This record gives sequence, C-alpha cells and structure tokens, in this order.
Amino acid sequence: MSLQISSVVPVHNGGHMLAQCLDALLVAGLSAQRIVIVDDASTDGVAKKLSTDGNFRYTTASAVSNPKPGGPARARNVGAAILADADLLMFVDADVIVHANTVNAFEQLLNRQPEISAAFGSYDSEPSDLGWISQYKNLLHHYMHQTGKRQAVTFWSGCGVIRKSVFDSVGGFDERYTQASIEDVELGMRLVEAGHRIELRPEIQCSHLKRWTLVNWISTDIFKRAIPWTELLIAKGNALPDNLNLRLGERISAVLALGSLTSAMLALLSVGADGWFAVVAVLFVVGFLISQRRLFWFFVRKKGLAFGTFSLLCHMLYLILASTSYAFVQFRAKFQSHDPQV
Repeated sequence: MSLQISSVVPVHNGGHMLAQCLDALLVAGLSAQRIVIVDDASTDGVAKKLSTDGNFRYTTASAVSNPKPGGPARARNVGAAILADADLLMFVDADVIVHANTVNAFEQLLNRQPEISAAFGSYDSEPSDLGWISQYKNLLHHYMHQTGKRQAVTFWSGCGVIRKSVFDSVGGFDERYTQASIEDVELGMRLVEAGHRIELRPEIQCSHLKRWTLVNWISTDIFKRAIPWTELLIAKGNALPDNLNLRLGERISAVLALGSLTSAMLALLSVGADGWFAVVAVLFVVGFLISQRRLFWFFVRKKGLAFGTFSLLCHMLYLILASTSYAFVQFRAKFQSHDPQV
C-alpha cells in the first residue's frame, strides 16, 4: 500500500490567506479530513469558521489557562499528534498556496525512495504581493532553493513533508521557539544528526501570499533568523553549512559588502586625502557585483533593470546586517566563555 500525505496547517489570524491555502490543498488532492487546522490563539475566528463550513479537522494549540499564542512549533506538534496514524506529514504555512501537483509529487518521492526521510520544495517565481520588498524576498527564496544542493542539512516547514515515524522519533519541533523563527532549521539539523536524509526538491513549488515591508523583513531575517541560527550553530559546535543562503559564495559576498560599506565610510571621512579609500570602495563594489552577477541577472530577467538594481541593494544590506549579527553573536559567545562570572 502506498503512503499518503496528511497536512498540518498552523494559523494565527490567517484571514483570507488561510481560505486560499485550504482551497489549494483540496485542489491538490487532499480530503478535508486529512487536513488539520491548528489555531494558535487567533482572535479573528476565521479558522474555526472555515473548518465548520468545510468539514476540516480543527483544534486549538493553546491551553485554556494559557490563551496566548505559543508559536508554530507547538501548533505543528499538536497537529501531528492528532494525525497519529498518518504515513506522511506535510506542513504548510497558512499563507502558502501549494500547486496542484505538490501533494502527488511529495507522495511519489517518498514512496519511490524510502531512504529519504523528509523533503521540502520552493516558492515559485510569481509572488502575489506586488510590493518590491515582497518581490525581492520571495524571488530570493525561489532563487536560493532553485540553485541549492539537493541533499539538505535543514528542513523548511513552509511546504515540507516528513515521515510520521521519523518525526516522532526525533521529538518533533522544539517548542522553546515560541515565535516563527528557525524551528524548522533546528528540526532539520536534528534529523541529519540522527542519520536521516533530507531532500530539497526545487521542482515541487508553492506560492507565497505574505506581504513584506522593510521593517518586518529586517526584524525577521536578523532577530528571528540570523541571530538565533548563529546561536544554534555555536551551541551545536557546527560550522556554517555550504548551502542555500549560507553557501560559500554568499559568505564571500558578505565580506565584499562589508568591505564596500567600510571603505566608502572611510572615503567620506577622509575627504581631501589622496582618495585611496574611494578606489578601494569601488573595487569592493565591483567584486560584489561580480559575485552576485547570476542573482542580479535573475532579478533583471524577472522584473527589469530598476527592480534588479533595487533588489541587489537590498541583498547587500541584508548581507551586511546578517554578517554583522553573526560576528556579534560569535564575539559575545567567546567573551562569555572567558568570563568567570558567566
């Protein structure tokens, strides 16, 4: 008998996005009874109404005594526990629309290749929100997953599948992550440490409905991802993985971006000097452009030269902030390890 997918959709005030997410899962071949909506202390009432209207399985992630949101990690674990007899668990975020072939593609993959314990897909190249920050964020995610290594060392719960027995064996998501953060990255690292194989399948795609702004982009990528990810790597004693947004090329680009900023600031501070800092700044910028030429060309092909230039500047800013955060956390960890009072 072939293994079948059941899906867990955590939601906190999902609104119209949740409705589109559930509709897409039905179109992709899942019955309503194989979809569990886990409501993480929503206040809009949408998730419960949709479950009643559509006969979906519905539960809440919050205890009565603690009605505050506990985060998607706990919500996904609650949903997985309800699907105790499931073969395969597919985690889908409430702002994600799977493509019509997504469920079937995951099922075929894990039925045909029993050595694969988990797999995840990619956002497609047509983000729904037309804002340039949203377009940059979602297209960058698409590009990184389309060009990443097939054998992954992390997991992605936006649209990812895992064998239920494997999920249970490692204890599910770490509920100490009480916000949407790196709980899926941490799960993937535990899976790999336990000897399980995770596959990135870029051909299995979904659409993302989230609207990104400058503020929520920076706060999410730095404070909910870059910093906790660095802390996790330090705690486990792991080196940076050479894949996705941590691949060697991205690290080199980060150094070039930092060099561009530093030398440009020195050039401004040394006005009237011989101009060497300006020359160095230009060299760093040229180096950055060369290192990111494929990404830049991808952005240009998708949305034009103006958008490509804007996105490359955004990416330079991200690399500067992320690498600075990484260095700060590493320095703090070393300082604390030498402090006898810590």
